[in-house]
Amino acid sequence: MNQQLVLQDLVIVIAAKNHKTSLLNADFLKCSGIVPSDWELARQPVNASNVAQVMFSNGIAITAEPQRIILAQPIKDIDGESILIPEIARKYARALPNMEFEAVGINPRGYIPLPTGEQDTARQYITQNLLSPGAWQSEGEEPMRASLNLVYKLQRSPLYLSITEAALRSDDETINP
Repeated sequence: MNQQLVLQDLVIVIAAKNHKTSLLNADFLKCSGIVPSDWELARQPVNASNVAQVMFSNGIAITAEPQRIILAQPIKDIDGESILIPEIARKYARALPNMEFEAVGINPRGYIPLPTGEQDTARQYITQNLLSPGAWQSEGEEPMRASLNLVYKLQRSPLYLSITEAALRSDDETINP
């Protein structure tokens, strides 16, 4: 298989001690220079006791929870210079200099398109190419479902890689493994 990885979303998670969710609102983001003042909201912001979320019409969403801030951006079909959330995360952290930030997670999410047709293509690829064959794969009443979680210990931080079968629904309602 020689398919290209298609990146779909980029999510940056910032772990922070005692982050107050009430801090997150469109006015704070715009007045602090975290996001441009001309950005429009995609929908009414969410403000509950343990979560706040601001979603902009360009697809960027910022969510605050008591222990973390989540910045998400759809990145399929955009160039690298249009990926904005790393800079937004940096500006958010600078706007709150007294916040105790503990960690940062950078989570790209994507898929490798497989040939269409068989609904089981993704499962077959994982079980036949990434796992050792054996009788254990044919136990049970239905074919085994498979996902794979890999952890690489790198010099600066661990890399967690999850491989899971999925079916994507296209705009024309076709389902691709």
